[in-house]
Amino acid sequence: MDVSDLRLSAEKLVHDIQVDDRLPVSCLSEETVNRLSIQTSLGDIVEVIPSIESSSSAKIHEIIVWAEGLLRNPHGIVQDSRTVDAAVATQKWITEALTPPKTFAPRSHTDPSIAPQDSHRISLMQTDPTFDVTAIDISRWSLMAVAGLRLLSHLTRLVPSLYESPLQGLVTSLASFTDSRDPWTRSEASGTANALLLDVLGRASATDPMALSKLLASLLQDRVKPSFTKTKNPSITEQGRKANYRQLDVMDFSNSEVELKPWKFRDVYIMTVFRWILGKLDVCSPIFYHVKADVKQETQIQEHWPLVIPPLMAVLDDEAISNKVKGCELLVTILKHTPSSLLQKTGIGEIFQDVLMPCLSYLPSLTSEEESVCLLDAVYPTLLVLLRTRFPGYEPTAKRMATLDQILRVGILHGFSQAGEYVKIATVLMYTLSELIEEMGIMSVSHLKDLLPIVSGILSSPFGPAHPRLLLAAALALQAIILNNWPRISYYRGEVLKGLAICWCTINEDTRKSNDLDNVKIAVRQDIRLLRESVGTNIVELVDVDQLLRGDPQLSDLLITGNQCG
Repeated sequence: MDVSDLRLSAEKLVHDIQVDDRLPVSCLSEETVNRLSIQTSLGDIVEVIPSIESSSSAKIHEIIVWAEGLLRNPHGIVQDSRTVDAAVATQKWITEALTPPKTFAPRSHTDPSIAPQDSHRISLMQTDPTFDVTAIDISRWSLMAVAGLRLLSHLTRLVPSLYESPLQGLVTSLASFTDSRDPWTRSEASGTANALLLDVLGRASATDPMALSKLLASLLQDRVKPSFTKTKNPSITEQGRKANYRQLDVMDFSNSEVELKPWKFRDVYIMTVFRWILGKLDVCSPIFYHVKADVKQETQIQEHWPLVIPPLMAVLDDEAISNKVKGCELLVTILKHTPSSLLQKTGIGEIFQDVLMPCLSYLPSLTSEEESVCLLDAVYPTLLVLLRTRFPGYEPTAKRMATLDQILRVGILHGFSQAGEYVKIATVLMYTLSELIEEMGIMSVSHLKDLLPIVSGILSSPFGPAHPRLLLAAALALQAIILNNWPRISYYRGEVLKGLAICWCTINEDTRKSNDLDNVKIAVRQDIRLLRESVGTNIVELVDVDQLLRGDPQLSDLLITGNQCG
């Protein structure tokens, strides 16, 4: 087989993928590649590389598959005087070809060409339902990306001097494929990209200890910042600090939404690159090694602060729920590297909380249950991470307790009053309640009159066994309440016993048997033991219990047998 035969094989593979996108094959088989008997050079490959602008995606895909097969064959490439220059040109072409196109972005709601949603289009994000890309397009493109990343791997192995050339373009392209949740990235592509990045950064740092720090700064300045420049937030300054005087939020009608938010509607990959950069900020520069750890951390994150905070705020403040979720993930990553002193100096901690708190009101029926659960699942943990960063330790300071109180009232109590009948939302709220009670400690006692009826109501629901995860969350929340408020639990023991007793009977009478329900029964027994300890007497001696046993003897297994086992 010669080079032209290999080209025909690549053309056939791409054609087959175009016809049936379910094919799992992204590259030529080993058998096909090993049959190649004639060598070629990188210079010959460069001569047939087509222009990206004037070529179809199928043509580009074909060239990538063909070149990957050539470089994978250990005897397929002969090195000559053109090798290094050809390798640089090939690498540049691949990185441009693999840039995820804007068709992966949602159509702007203000786009005059927007059409009703096509049944063949897929909804990558429910809040942005119209896309120019189909499921078939995504599958074909992701297969091409796998082949392209393999080609980059072969190329850097063949010409190691590529590591010495400017790395910004290569790293940007590789970082675009580091998150397998992106529609253009398969798990195989993500693994290849991360392995290549590890190799590239390792080689660069070996020659220059400051290479990573310089690279991150250049990526933030030259790649990330331009995509977010027009997305302004009046609450912060350009330096990433709280604005002393909030500027008027004047709507810019001279530019379309697409022009104001290129990170969302054009440079769809830039958020993945941004996420990868933030994950690397914990690698401190050797120049700071002689400084204390907290000072060293603050010095490094503060160095990139003006380039990090404005993009983050743009994502968090976007109207799309999917972007708010991504913003929460980015914020948690940043907070891992941010000391509380920096949040206090910049005043940005308060701004973060102001942006996150309204998300707790994204509840049905204005927001679908699935979207609401997705957002609440991201926002509540982010708020708690932000709280622990702003107020380290468990000292019950006034600001810390006021923040916790606000989250509990605006989030948990309001959430149950507005959407408590939605099982998935109630489950998220119950698990969050446990964490909030642990953070508040005895200071949560003022909310017992509101919380215990909610928890008891969930436990005593006749439909509880159909939702064991919610029952377990309620039982665990009750444990947190008893442990942190035991001096006052005896006053509410009737409410507690009602919920636990009815829950126990309902589970015993239910014909469904599962490990989940068994876990609920274990948690209920533990609640009874904690109640006994908090009341300070044998639970059988309580009048309430005596009445319960006379009403339903099956409770003896919970109130007497379980009590003796404790």
